[in-house]
Amino acid sequence: MLSSSSSHKTPNRARAYQKWSSSARARLVATPRCDYMVIVGFILKVYVFLSAYILLELAKTKSIPRFAIQLMAKYYDIDDILAEEELVPSVFQHAANEVGLFDSSDDTNKVEAGSRVELPFWLVRELYLRQLISIRVPPCFDRESKTREEIGADAAHVDLRSRCLYFYEVGCKIAPLVGDKTIGPFLLVAFRTRYKEVLIKAHTLTPAVAPKYLTLLTNEEAKLYEAGQSSITAFKKWRMGGPRFQMAPVLGRKRKPT
Repeated sequence: MLSSSSSHKTPNRARAYQKWSSSARARLVATPRCDYMVIVGFILKVYVFLSAYILLELAKTKSIPRFAIQLMAKYYDIDDILAEEELVPSVFQHAANEVGLFDSSDDTNKVEAGSRVELPFWLVRELYLRQLISIRVPPCFDRESKTREEIGADAAHVDLRSRCLYFYEVGCKIAPLVGDKTIGPFLLVAFRTRYKEVLIKAHTLTPAVAPKYLTLLTNEEAKLYEAGQSSITAFKKWRMGGPRFQMAPVLGRKRKPT
């Protein structure tokens, strides 16, 4: 009896295994790309996470400077790239060959020590960290500049766009290099005062007058202006669309008599 019962069970198990293997094989054949894409996506996520974790750990141990991670975070930011194209007055501490293009008055393709040139900020930062140049504060950020006087008198109507298109961003970048602690409070006062005026103008100016006002604004302020205009346009559209408030069903129920 034992042998007969085992002989009956064995074919059933074999048939069940064959049925399961055929269905599993069909599923694998039908959706191989989906499985592969999920696996590849998971591996990429793990790789990105581990890379970020390793960078942070290296920054903690000071194996790489922390500002390097900040630079990597803005690597694809077009506004950050354009902001670092702003020219900064610099003085070469040592003579340099094959860099005559920085000094338009010299035809020898060489810059002598003590030469005063204007360099883009992205180059100034690297040369300054290597102690190859000294930096002079750009005129619009100088303590005794007319820009500071005008902002102190009437900040809302000062033309900052013609002096530095990325005024606030360049100021924040240059302040640590030149060691001027007054630049930070100066930028804060300028932005706080002009911010109110920018939002008021964004809500009240007509399209005919707006272009003239935009010629006074920096890149950061122009974006705030556009955001303010978008918000007021959306608000007017919402108001013209009719009533938006509806009474909740629970408030419309009548109380049961007590």
